[in-house]
Amino acid sequence: MRRSRHALQFLALFVLVFSLKIAQDDVPPPDERVQRVDAFFDSYNCPEPNYAFDYVRSADRHGVDYRMLPVISLLESTCGSYQRLNNYWGWNSARTGFPSVEHGIEYVTSRLAEHPAYKGRTLDAKFLSYNPRASYGRLAKRLMKKIEP
Repeated sequence: MRRSRHALQFLALFVLVFSLKIAQDDVPPPDERVQRVDAFFDSYNCPEPNYAFDYVRSADRHGVDYRMLPVISLLESTCGSYQRLNNYWGWNSARTGFPSVEHGIEYVTSRLAEHPAYKGRTLDAKFLSYNPRASYGRLAKRLMKKIEP
């Protein structure tokens, strides 16, 4: 009787340790891009929250360079410090509002991927469509290199 109780306790402990090991193996490593966007926003003293995870996730979902929208956010509203209606990116000359910043990230990223003014275009052409000043694209690309060369 005593032996079977010890055997059951050992078995329960084994199952617990094994399941913890499996759970650890299922956890993906942290995405370094999120950390890079965080560091970029921190270097410009951007307000919290900075939505780094949302930027990277939306960029992946739509096949857009993950550095593009955070840079636009810095250029257009100082990372939301001077935003209107949850529009950190000056989308539609800041006349368009969004229910949340996360919704805005998703919407603007989807437009950068699918709208005819941006779809299939080079990074330079996308920035030129976004803001027709040539200096805007040059500055945006320099800032993108600060996130990741």
